[in-house]
Amino acid sequence: MTDFRVAFKAGQDAAIQADLSRKEIDDVFSVVKEQLAEVTDGKVDIRRLQFTKQRYSNRPNVFAPREKFWAIAVRNPIAEDNESRQIALWEQGRTGYPCKISWGGVDRTCHDRESLEGCLASLLEDAVVAEKLRGVMLLPPPPLPQNEPDDSSMPTPS
Repeated sequence: MTDFRVAFKAGQDAAIQADLSRKEIDDVFSVVKEQLAEVTDGKVDIRRLQFTKQRYSNRPNVFAPREKFWAIAVRNPIAEDNESRQIALWEQGRTGYPCKISWGGVDRTCHDRESLEGCLASLLEDAVVAEKLRGVMLLPPPPLPQNEPDDSSMPTPS
């Protein structure tokens, strides 16, 4: 007879490991985010975001659910245009690892912290990705507000 107590215990151990793996992935992205902000004076913010696939049909089915996907994206939080721009596709397993990063014909699967860090470093070293990052850093800041004259300094009519 199957001992369900053993199965339950194995499931609880797996849940603990999954929580640790997901936290580890979040920690790696936090370090990348912090270091990129530091080296770019806050002009690059990297994150994982969910995007919606664009419909390219002449007759889209407005009732069909729109397909969603995850990506690694960057934005310049201090620019006027601070929209996120995709630099890679992101897939994460239900238990954290494995996760997969895809960009420019490169598909890398990561099974632990070390491989994830190496993959993210390779992503940032890629020339085309670096060009996108440079473009994000060069986005102009929002215009400065025009100073309106102070009413108290205006001459009063006589």
